[in-house]
Amino acid sequence: MIPLYELRIGNWIMNNNSGAYYQIKKGIDIDHHSNSFLPVPITPEVLGKYGFSFHDYFKVWQKNKTIPGTGPDMELDRDFWVLNFSHQRIGVELKSLHQLQNLYFLLKGKELEMTK
Repeated sequence: MIPLYELRIGNWIMNNNSGAYYQIKKGIDIDHHSNSFLPVPITPEVLGKYGFSFHDYFKVWQKNKTIPGTGPDMELDRDFWVLNFSHQRIGVELKSLHQLQNLYFLLKGKELEMTK
């Protein structure tokens, strides 16, 4: 179960009963169905759907900015810890998609969009 304070409109979660993915569309969905929500685990496949790619040289997941050559929007190590510009962990480990969506929104002020 996901604590209610971690959820917001736009988050992707998994339905505990069916196993299907579900995007929260209204705030009322959070209140009425919260007992049936499970987090969507962070996996390489999930990161790929949101525009992250793994770079073998630095062994990091990077989401590049929309303007080529301007550097990454966000970096994660292979264990899904958030990295700073020096490729050092900043103390934030992401375990689920809704956590990644929320952190990205807090840091960038925009939604993390699915690209694939």
